[in-house]
Amino acid sequence: MSEVVEHLRDIRGLDNDNIIGYHGTSLEAIGYMIKNKILLGRTYDPKHGYDSRRGALSFYPLKLKFEKHLLEKTFLNEPEILERIGIYAETIAMRHSFLTQLGFSLDNEEMDYDAVILTHLANPDYQDIFKKYIGEGSSRRVLSSAIFTARKRKGFILGLDRGLLDRFDLEEGDKDEGDLRIHCLYGLSYELISGIVPMGDVEEEYLDGLE
Repeated sequence: MSEVVEHLRDIRGLDNDNIIGYHGTSLEAIGYMIKNKILLGRTYDPKHGYDSRRGALSFYPLKLKFEKHLLEKTFLNEPEILERIGIYAETIAMRHSFLTQLGFSLDNEEMDYDAVILTHLANPDYQDIFKKYIGEGSSRRVLSSAIFTARKRKGFILGLDRGLLDRFDLEEGDKDEGDLRIHCLYGLSYELISGIVPMGDVEEEYLDGLE
């Protein structure tokens, strides 16, 4: 058993007192972390209106852990956080599942724009994007299979450890979102994750089966 897998087994749940906030991610990102010992932040410089940059990693801070913070009044209560982070985790999970099935890696810059569109998966307004991937060698059968698989994904919620405060500067996240952001250009060490919860059956089965 690898040290990362052992760590993930030890931290299952979100009841660790060292957790300062929540981050949503995908099964593919967890798999990458197990192999490389780091959780990836944004792996490209966005080109379509985002204000974050390569290495950005956003999370929802827990109010009790950030009392007297300058942005405390913008932070959400925990029930609101869990609702938003669940939606975010599912979106990322579907996106990563869909595109990796088509042969893209998590650090492919095409995931900036096309991935957002492909998250909708069936909207007729986006047929040009679908045709693009079909034209690059993906048959409709492959595409349909990728969509079917992606729709089963719900993602993971990760509890981030207070230790990241000693290693990274905090920045305000997206406007009106109530989140914070760090920049970890070379990824976030798995040791700075103190909780993990699978949000769907696929993710739970994956976590249970890790060796």
